[in-house]
Amino acid sequence: MSFHLHDYHFPFDHTRIAHHPCEPAHEAKMLICDLLPHLSFTDTHVSYLPTILSPQTILIANNSQTIRGRIPLDHCIIQTPQGDKTPNQWSELLVVRLIRTKGLIDQHTLIVWASNKNIAKPWYRILFPDGTLLISKHFEDDGIWVHCEGAHIIDFLDRWWDIPLPPYIDAKQVREKKHYLTSFGDQAWSVATPTAWLHFTPLLRQRLHEWWIWREEITLHVGIGTFAPITHPDIRQHTLHPEYCSIPRSLFWRLAQHYQHNKPLVTIGTTSTRVIESLIYLYPLCRSHLLSFADTATIAWWDKKTQKLPTHPAPTIQIFHHDTKGIHRSTNLFIYPWRHPTLITGIITNFHLPWTSLVMLVAWVMGYEQRRQSYDYALTHKYRRASFGDCMYIRWS
Repeated sequence: MSFHLHDYHFPFDHTRIAHHPCEPAHEAKMLICDLLPHLSFTDTHVSYLPTILSPQTILIANNSQTIRGRIPLDHCIIQTPQGDKTPNQWSELLVVRLIRTKGLIDQHTLIVWASNKNIAKPWYRILFPDGTLLISKHFEDDGIWVHCEGAHIIDFLDRWWDIPLPPYIDAKQVREKKHYLTSFGDQAWSVATPTAWLHFTPLLRQRLHEWWIWREEITLHVGIGTFAPITHPDIRQHTLHPEYCSIPRSLFWRLAQHYQHNKPLVTIGTTSTRVIESLIYLYPLCRSHLLSFADTATIAWWDKKTQKLPTHPAPTIQIFHHDTKGIHRSTNLFIYPWRHPTLITGIITNFHLPWTSLVMLVAWVMGYEQRRQSYDYALTHKYRRASFGDCMYIRWS
């Protein structure tokens, strides 16, 4: 294993970045990476998943959807703290993350990034034609804190903002920006799409259901920090920003039953993986909340599972609240090669860019050298990369 950032730089053919999805999306190529008994590769397509996955496999889906988090400012009036107008040509804002208080969205504040650094300063005012006013307050480590006057955040975003695309995608080649949205996500508070689920069209999901493959939904609202390149030479010194997530109470029972019958648990995408793998840390915090819900056998299984709880790195997990439906909390779990997966038996994920926490999570799943071999294979065999690209199914059970 390696903790050096430079070891996560690798040859990346930018001509293989996909600027639009396959049509239909479930016809994307998929590289099956079997880790046992030794690393082997099989080329196939996502559409064959119903015959590849074992019956009664559980797929974990992130049902978070991307917010309309980008806006050009060429139609706005921008004022300095002294009241002077400042040029705003070609300027735009991008929502970095939303502010939550006890798990609830703050309807009047945002953390944003500005393309024009001349306006990304405290106490600048941006006035929109409908009278909505944004006032920048102070810097955060990932952007600038902005207060919204004259509208609630939800209404404001729906009225003025657009769906953001990753910077490496040529927007001119994207036929419709709705293709960057999953077809089932209904919790619209992410700043980027859980892209591995873009392959899962309604037709494919129906076929998976017919083959007795189940889907469980969790929620993790993706922040910009998940995709941002890591800069510290020692990746262990990197810290992810906390992200809000929610899991159903029933999932604690479902996972215990699943493992007792030796059935596979496959996460789709890195965000789903982070939620499931953080349950091992969440359980001791919410055990008392589960006593009135889960049966004795389920509690006993989780008690045994967490006896050897990994302690490094220890994520920050805060429980906001719990109700009859689920447990709502935040996590900043950063997964890199330091231990083996605790709960999952496989993962389906896209091919990621160098120096990101996403590619480090893949190295955690596969092993550092195996990750390198799989990406070299994908490069040689012309797999498409990044958000609209092809994917890999890594399995070891």
